[in-house]
Amino acid sequence: MFASSKSNLLRRFLLAILLIVLRARRRVMYEREELELGMVTLLS
Repeated sequence: MFASSKSNLLRRFLLAILLIVLRARRRVMYEREELELGMVTLLS
């Protein structure tokens, strides 16, 4: 019982980390796109 609850907690922890990483990566991609758009508008 203790082992199953421990693995359950670990799985929840890993899922939380995965969500945070995906969110951060998505934010970085958005910022990169905005930077590229800004450069294009400056150059054109």
